[in-house]
Parts: sequence; C-alpha cells; structure tokens
Amino acid sequence: MATAATIQQIEVPRHCTYDLAPLARAVGHRRFAGELLHCLGAMCGAEHFTLFRKMEGAPRSLLCGSRDGTDTATRQFSLYVGRHYWQFDPGLSAALKGATSDGVSVVRLDTRTLSDSEFRRGCYERMRMRERILICGAESESIVGLSIPRPERFGLADGAQLHALGSSAPMLMAILSRHVEALDTVSDLRTALTSVPLIEAVIGGAGSKLTKREIQVCARILVGISCVGIALDLGIGEETVTTYRKRAYQRLEIGCQRELLLWYVNQLEIPKGLGAHGRH
Repeated sequence: MATAATIQQIEVPRHCTYDLAPLARAVGHRRFAGELLHCLGAMCGAEHFTLFRKMEGAPRSLLCGSRDGTDTATRQFSLYVGRHYWQFDPGLSAALKGATSDGVSVVRLDTRTLSDSEFRRGCYERMRMRERILICGAESESIVGLSIPRPERFGLADGAQLHALGSSAPMLMAILSRHVEALDTVSDLRTALTSVPLIEAVIGGAGSKLTKREIQVCARILVGISCVGIALDLGIGEETVTTYRKRAYQRLEIGCQRELLLWYVNQLEIPKGLGAHGRH
C-alpha cells in the first residue's frame, strides 16, 4: 500500500520546560501509567498513550493507558500492529529515522492526509482519532517509543502543546527508558524464578561446586517440584533425590528450602540469551 501524508517534525529544544519529577519518581511502580497520563494531559491534552519498543519486526506494546479507564489505547494499538498498518505508516518511519540519527524525535501525523484509505479508516477513523504524535528515542539495540493518538473531538494539537512535548521530549524519553528497564527487570526476575534451564545456569555459574545432579535437583526444588516429581522428571529414585538434596545443602551450608531460595536470589545475574527459555 502506498501512503502519502502530512508529516510534521517537531523541534526538540535543549531545555525542558515541564516538571517531570513526579513521573520520574513513579518509575518502576504501578502508578507510572497514571502519572504519565497526567503529565501528557497537562502538556498536550492527551487522552490515550501507548509505550512501545521497536526492535526487529513489529512494534511491541509495553504499557497502555486511557484517561477514561477504557481499553481504547490498547485496542487502537492492537489494530495498528495486528493489521500491519505500522509497515505503511510514514509517521513511524519518520520518527524511527529521527530517533536513530538525533537521539530523540517528535513527529505529528495528520491522519486525514493519509492517502491510503484502508489504513486511514481502519486505524484512525474507526477509532475516531484525528492525529497521532510519536516520540521515539534510541535505547541500546532498540527504539523506545511513545504513541499519543488524539481524538477527533480535540482536533489537532496547537503550537503550545507541540512545544511542550518537544521541549520535554529528551527528559521524558530518558524517564520512559528507565521504566522500560524496570519492566525488563521484573520480567527477568519472573523468569529467573520459573525457568529450570535458567535456574540451573545461575546455580552452575555461582561457583557452588555442586554436581550436575545436585544442580538439577536444586533447580527443581526452587520452582516448587516435589521429591516425587523431581524423581519422575530426572528418571531417578525418590531416595536418590533426597540424597542429592542433602549433599547440595551441605555444600551450600544451608539447611532448608527457604535458605536455598535466599542463597539463589543472592546469586541472580541473568545470563544473556537465557531469558526466553521456559521450564521443561
């Protein structure tokens, strides 16, 4: 699909003119979405947002919010990704290009100027969205982005609102990136307490001098498998499991499952490349 549209690159001033301290204090907390909505509402009258990451392939939604408490932002972004509209979005292309070259970019897309009628109707008119403002910043090997779809009833953002977003963009993106890191940490910790391969890797790399079988038994204890379950999983006898557990506890100088968990948490340093593995 060929798409022509009016794209406006918003100037990003050097100095932030908006107090983002409350948002910074909310990083890593559940209140972050609400605080972000409050900040964006004050800056540009935003009613919805989606925080996303773009690596290879489609953008991935990390956090959505709508001021009216509905799932409007989630549904709008799901349409955008699910129907592959992102592949034909000149606004996203401009924002990603600007983020790669300049660090942070702010782009406003006037949705009514999209010549691709399917894209325009399916993604914007159907959801009654007049424009989309995108803020993107390069972060490590990916780009973190903030999508702000603006309802038709509000019309286009005015110059003051665009200036507020532009002047706040560098600091805002820094805060968003830190929150994304916090989300990644939570995800890694969840995996680190549920993935047998990952737990085995952590124990094996901790200098504990446990044997392979002792590591396997301890990993399964940590995910809550009973001695009977461990015996079946490893194809050994239940008494043998008990023996391996006893030897492992002696080597680690601990006496119970709770102390094993505390020891393990102290060793946590997620090995790269193992975070996606599941339990077997």
